Amino acid sequence: MSRHEGVSCDSCMKANFRGKRYKCLICYDYDLCGTCYEAGATNTRHTPDHAMQCILTRSDFVVWCMLQEIHFKDLRVDFERQ
Repeated sequence: MSRHEGVSCDSCMKANFRGKRYKCLICYDYDLCGTCYEAGATNTRHTPDHAMQCILTRSDFVVWCMLQEIHFKDLRVDFERQ
């Protein structure tokens, strides 16, 4: 799993963290690591009703795409057998 280089979590302050990154679509420059997002981290400017976008690193996205292709290939094989 690669890192989000140059990004810090605005809740725990962890820099260059691994895993999912969540970016607020309302607040300017507000990012959370996956752990803080799952815990529901907020502050005075960022509230729970703000929309967040999940961002994967490029290498994590490539792995996700490969897994999706394998999953859907298996579904096609099962469908063709019926």
